[in-house]
Amino acid sequence: MPDSCCAIGCTNRRGDKPGLCFYRIPSEKENPERRRLWICALRRASVPGENKQWQPSKYTRLCSEHFIKGAKCDDPLSPDWVPSIFSHIPATKKRKREKDMERYEQHSRMKNKRVEEKKKKDAVDVLLDLSSVPDAGPAPPAVDEQQCDNKPCKEKIARLQRECNDLREENRKLKEIIKSGTFDELAFEKDDEKVKAMTGIPSYSKLQVVLTFVFSFLQTGTNLSPFQQILLTLMRLKMNLPLSLLGYMFKISIPTASRTFRSTIEVLNARLAPALLFWPNREELQLSMPMIFRQVFRKCACIIDCFEIFIERPRNLRARAQTYSKYKHHHTMKYLIGITPQGTVSFISKGWGGRTSDKHLTERSGFLDHLNPGDVILADRGFDVADSVGLYNAELKIPAFTRGKKQLGPVELESTRGLASVRIHVERVIGEARNRYTILQSTIGIQMCEAEHPEGLTPLDKIVSVCCALTNLAPSIIPLG
Repeated sequence: MPDSCCAIGCTNRRGDKPGLCFYRIPSEKENPERRRLWICALRRASVPGENKQWQPSKYTRLCSEHFIKGAKCDDPLSPDWVPSIFSHIPATKKRKREKDMERYEQHSRMKNKRVEEKKKKDAVDVLLDLSSVPDAGPAPPAVDEQQCDNKPCKEKIARLQRECNDLREENRKLKEIIKSGTFDELAFEKDDEKVKAMTGIPSYSKLQVVLTFVFSFLQTGTNLSPFQQILLTLMRLKMNLPLSLLGYMFKISIPTASRTFRSTIEVLNARLAPALLFWPNREELQLSMPMIFRQVFRKCACIIDCFEIFIERPRNLRARAQTYSKYKHHHTMKYLIGITPQGTVSFISKGWGGRTSDKHLTERSGFLDHLNPGDVILADRGFDVADSVGLYNAELKIPAFTRGKKQLGPVELESTRGLASVRIHVERVIGEARNRYTILQSTIGIQMCEAEHPEGLTPLDKIVSVCCALTNLAPSIIPLG
């Protein structure tokens, strides 16, 4: 049978109201004083015919509505240590109980504040102690090479000296990190080189722009500030750091680091991708067209190519067959990328299995929907989509085929050379994104390739989209002149 409340006049039963909890009466062994106070507060009548007080059984329950905050509290200083909301309690006493609860909460906040201040003071003392440790003295003088004519011995001494110097340099850098306050905004302010090395974003001012753009959408009520949430995510993208190391660096648990990374990637993908990954109109393209394109492909709207990211081998046999790439000899996720003549990423597709052909991916990814009449698209030989592009009154330019020919004619040769000289920029942009965010060079776990919804984006899709969007913040690799 469902539990029912033992308080007089209370008809609550388990399952009647959402969020309603039922508590056992404290046992005699557990806390006799608290049990006595609970029984006195209930004011149940004595057993009929017997001159003794009512005693609850092990099945007796009291609902959470008889506590001021809707739940019992195990702190003896709290008014909710004993139930106090009953029908036989006058309204004046109820108001007094509520004021007692307000005073208790204020006392708890002051106590927590003092504890936090003490922790900060202790942390500062530890940092000061670490910073006061004297540096190791200068490197010992090198052994006089005239004392030993044994070549292997001299090489070993030189190697040990180099290792010693490297360790001293690493120790010095670690001390600087400790003195600088580790991972807060002050440690990165006015230090563009540090921002670039840790996040891949070229400068601190651009990092602040990104933070301002997504600030109001980040998690609240966590141990990490919005700046630290962005920093943790960008450091994982930039250096592919494991979550265990990030948790240690930011003093949080591994599950918290994982949740922070996923939620921040979700926000960055929703906010940055539409703002930085967009298809420019023809007037914008023509006004800023680099000189190398004006000479050969003045109407070029996009250069396309595919790149693949290694993933773990799926357990499902069908997924295993769909993701195996014969070109890479590995299980991969394949993405179609398009860049403008100016060198910015204007299109990135969802991930497809590595077995998917370039033609199939181009026709099914939604890329063709961006084409306008008269656009010229540059691609490699594997993109046999001239007919599909032609349906949009656009033109596809690919290198000439040599199959069945001894050599290319002068016109085809010159055209192919001109095409190759500009099409190579899309591979340079892909390489720039991979080098800037090394997570794209690693082997991604199979759980990152699973979408919450059949037509939704996978976590890997969001990571790739965010990395491409952040790459657009860097200076273009294609000169305008």
